[in-house]
Amino acid sequence: MKKSLIFSFATLLIVLGCGKSPNTLSDENYAKLSEEERRKTEHALDGIQLADPDLEVTLFASEPMMMNPTNMDIDAKGRVWICEGYNYRNKLNPKNPYNKKGDRILIMEDTNQDGKADKSTVFYQGEDINSALGISVLGNKVIVSCSPNVFLFTDENNDGKADISKEKCSDAILMAQMWRFWGIISVIIMKLPLTRMAECGSQIMMMMAIKVCVSTT
Repeated sequence: MKKSLIFSFATLLIVLGCGKSPNTLSDENYAKLSEEERRKTEHALDGIQLADPDLEVTLFASEPMMMNPTNMDIDAKGRVWICEGYNYRNKLNPKNPYNKKGDRILIMEDTNQDGKADKSTVFYQGEDINSALGISVLGNKVIVSCSPNVFLFTDENNDGKADISKEKCSDAILMAQMWRFWGIISVIIMKLPLTRMAECGSQIMMMMAIKVCVSTT
């Protein structure tokens, strides 16, 4: 049975059940590489050890197609959606480069079915989503979390671009978070038992808040 997993570091890698792994450097040779050399695309697969011999790791996408991916989702069409964190904590790291256009939400596609991304579309870009850390694609609606906000984008004509101005789901999410907060306070101050039912209740409230946000916009 084939197994699959997608994950990201400085580059986006894909792991598939394909038998043999591509040629990579031995551990001895990899240890000789400098830190700068290890960050190069040609060495993206070197140093990765797979515990399952039935898995293979291959490179799906890398810079400059995307920069510093922080989170991803895969839609029903098999497209990979990426949140970038290029402007991550720039105020704390003023020496790092900064893109005044803001971070991007990207849609990456493999149009020729060779296992590598060959098309990248900017779904949305702005400083309001700098260092977004969560994304969920639900049909033509896209939920993006960028603390302290949760945004909802809509692609009405399915052209891979956000058409409707973003809507904040933050108020609905805040209500669910407050429910959980007071549940924790009741445990600490009132010494009430924190049951699994109470914890599940807060999660259900969160899911309902997101559902209401999506259905009412």
